[in-house]
This record gives sequence, structure tokens and C-alpha cells, in this order.
Amino acid sequence: MGKWIGVVFAIVLALRLWLAFSTPHLAFEGYEHARQVDHILATGLPLAYDELSWGGRQVVGTPVFDYLLAFFSLFMGSYALKIIPNLFASLSVIVVYLFAQMLTKKENVSLMAAGFAGFLPVFVQQTLLTASPLSLGVPLILFLCYALLRTKDKHWVTIYLITLLIASFFSPYILLFVFALAIYLALVMTENLESTRQELELVLFTIFFALWAQFVLYKDVLFFHGTNVFFNNLPLPFTVGGTSLLAALYLIGVVPFFAGILVMYQYFLKKKKKEIYLLTGIIITVAILVWLRFIPTTHGLVYLSLPFAILFADGFETVREWYKTTRLGEHVWLLYVVLVLVFYATSIQPAYGGALEGQPSAELREALDWIRTTPENSIVASQLQHGGWINTLGERGNVIDPHVLMVLRPTERYSAVQRLFQTSSQTEAVEIMDQYGATFVLTDQPLAYAPGKCFQERFTNQDFTIYEKSTLCRVREQ
Repeated sequence: MGKWIGVVFAIVLALRLWLAFSTPHLAFEGYEHARQVDHILATGLPLAYDELSWGGRQVVGTPVFDYLLAFFSLFMGSYALKIIPNLFASLSVIVVYLFAQMLTKKENVSLMAAGFAGFLPVFVQQTLLTASPLSLGVPLILFLCYALLRTKDKHWVTIYLITLLIASFFSPYILLFVFALAIYLALVMTENLESTRQELELVLFTIFFALWAQFVLYKDVLFFHGTNVFFNNLPLPFTVGGTSLLAALYLIGVVPFFAGILVMYQYFLKKKKKEIYLLTGIIITVAILVWLRFIPTTHGLVYLSLPFAILFADGFETVREWYKTTRLGEHVWLLYVVLVLVFYATSIQPAYGGALEGQPSAELREALDWIRTTPENSIVASQLQHGGWINTLGERGNVIDPHVLMVLRPTERYSAVQRLFQTSSQTEAVEIMDQYGATFVLTDQPLAYAPGKCFQERFTNQDFTIYEKSTLCRVREQ
């Protein structure tokens, strides 16, 4: 490995940590993982049942990442929630470098691809303050791809199997790799490329093992929700939103995106290379699953961004060879300068400009601080986007939040809360509050029935108001 990749890694990590510690706060997902870490440190076990969410729900998912954060928290305290995820995310530049070296055998191009990978807007925004498993999950999947392509060497078979074991029990996004392998095999066979028996056996083993691991981890979810779980549990209010092509282009980065498109075009119509087909399999898989809304758009774009960064290396080689045939061919340095400036304007600035998004506003934090002064058994009704904050920073129960797995009839609850914020009837509002045991309402919009006889204002600031329902107000049963 070239010595300069260590410098690139250090620069990316330093910039990430500098920005992460420029604010004392985390994004919403970061506080959720903080709750899990605190529970593991206190009991040795992850939080398996969340009494504060939806009036109580089973928490599903693998706790591997939270155990990692908890381990490092023993030495770093709460700083681990910022340091460790950013350390993992920075490892992506090394994986991209290794992959680019395999494709191009060019040190300078591989270093450039690695540097670009450290500043992809969507990857930075989704891993800087979120303490997200994506920070390790994405490099793991890419390293699996790299290791599979190196399995002609026997010791890489062992490395591949160990990585597969970790990735299979780390995140359900291992299924992206499984589907990508199916596309990869189809492309290799279609193009009549050589594939060894060992590679075929590893691919088949990977598919069956990863599917088995996900069934073991998520069988309760499958039995509870049935096939709806494959559609993000599909009640309409909770489905992930789509995004436009321009928004995706902005988040992935203009330079890697167009370079990647160029490379895929070349290798589908003119050239053949197995390494490109495996990355193409990842890209096609993620694009289809995002389009069908099987996975959240932002998560899908994260898994798209790094393969595009790798493909950039091969695409840049093509552009550079063409550039040498032009009148400016003797001044290749101009191409590098223009490329870096374009990347800075379209990727680095958006990446770090939007990296601090997702934090609670000062007004929301003030409202949540007040909620913590309420009785411990309080349940707060709010709009969907504020529900998670109530049980992470407010430390009180909510009626709804964005997590719907293992929740019975979530659409019914969502509709009831929508009526709570739209009705002008105080009687209907009291009925809905009593139905879900709620005693407070957190709102950022005027309520037609409050303040009133049954709803007294307890807190207000520039953006939020909290009303308490009087215990004397109840809807008489028929």
C-alpha cells in the first residue's frame, strides 16, 4: 500500500473529527444509539423492548455496532459516539484506494479516487453525527467485493469468509451484496468471462449463508409483518420518500457520478472486466431497491456513492487518454486542476455544508428539556417527525415515531394523531389523547381547541408549545 494513502486517510479523519466536534450535539440517529450504548453499559444487554416508543414495542436489529460503541465508550466516554463512527467511515478511503489500484494499477489516480471518497456529500452527511452503522457497513460491503475478486490467492479466501461472517450479522444491507452477486454472475456468464469453480462456490455459499443469517436475525419481524416488511412495512405515512435525479446527483457527487456512468457504458458496450461488473451489480441493485422504495433513499445513495468513487478511477483514465490527444495534451496538470475545482464546488462544499443537518434546533431542545421535568410516566403526543426526539432527549413516552417495525396497526395510530392536530373539536382531541394514554401535546402549529378548558398551555417558545390535558376532562362512555 502506498504511503500517501495514509496521509489521505489522516486528512479525511481529521476534517471529519474537527467538524463533528464543532457542535456538542448529535443527529437524531446518534441519540438513538446513545440510548442503546447507555443500556449496554448499565446492564450488559441491548435495549430489547422500548417502553417509550409507541407505548411499548420490541426493538429489532443486530446490536453488534452498539456493542462496539459501548466497548470504546469504556475508554472514551461519550466521545466514542463521534470518534469511532468517523474512524470507521474514514476507512472507506483505504478500501476505495485498494479497489482503484486493482482496476487501474495507477497510484495517482487511485489516491485521487480515495480522496474523493472521503468527501462524498451523502456519505459525510449520513455518518458524521449519526453514529450510524452505515459508517462501517458500507466499507464492509465494498471490502467484501474486493476480497471476492482476490480469492484466487488462498489466504484471501479466509479473509473473505471472515468478512462475510461479520457483515452478515452486522447489517441487513448484506442483502445488497447478495443481489449484486446474482447480477454479477449473470453479467459474467452473458459476456463469457472466465469464472473458476472456487469463485462460483463462494458466491453460492455467500448467497445461502447471508439469507440464512438474515432469517435468524429477523424471523420475528417476518412473522409479525408478513410480506409488508419487504416494502419498508408499507403503511403510507412511513414509506421512505423518493428523490429526484438532480438531488441524487448532488448527493453522490457530480464528478464520481458522471465518471461512473461513462465506465459502465464502456464496459457494457465495448470492454469486459469482472471487477467493473461486480461494482455495476451493486449500483443496479441499490438503484432498483431505492426506486421500488424497499430501502430508504438516503441509505441507498450512501451505498451508491462509494462504488461510483471507485469507478471514477477507471473513468478518469479514459478521460486522461482522450485529453492527451487534444491541443492541450501536453498540459495534463490542467485536467487535474479543473477536476479538483469542480469536485470542490460540487462535492466538498455540499458535504460539509450539510453535514451538521439533522440536529435538534435550540427551540426543540428547550421544549424537550421541559418535557424531562414532567412525571416519568408521561406520554407526549406529537407529529411523526418529533416523536423520536421525545423518547431520546425528552426521555418520555411518545404516541408515534418513525420506527414502525413490530408495531401493531401503526397506520391507525398515525391517522388518529393527524386528527388530533387537525380537529377543532375539544371532545375529539380528548378522546384521542385518552385512547393512547397521552397527557401532553407537543406542537409547532396552532391547535384550534387549545388553549381551552381541557388543554392548558404549560410551555411555549418561538417554535413550540406544549399543552397538558386536564385529568378532569374525559369522554363519557356510552
